[in-house]
Amino acid sequence: MKHQKGQFAEIGKPHPRSGAIDQVILDLLQSRDMRPGDSINIILAQYEVEQRGFNTVDFSTGVVQLLERGLLDMQGNVFYLTGAGFEALRRDRRGGYA
Repeated sequence: MKHQKGQFAEIGKPHPRSGAIDQVILDLLQSRDMRPGDSINIILAQYEVEQRGFNTVDFSTGVVQLLERGLLDMQGNVFYLTGAGFEALRRDRRGGYA
């Protein structure tokens, strides 16, 4: 597969929607009042995110970013909220940031 350098392909320069998709996924988890270790089926989560105007690629990118930040853990077709993810949601509920 050949990589094509696009407008946002530079290292350290995120796609402008990447922060938004992270927040949409975290909002979805927050709306379910998830705790550390709680899981959600990835297909259901993807469907709900797509209903908010994001496509499959956006969703996949957001999940990968949250996995890399240690806020989610994934096993099979479900992902779990980690302790760090739970703390990020708590901060977000109090007006902080994730």
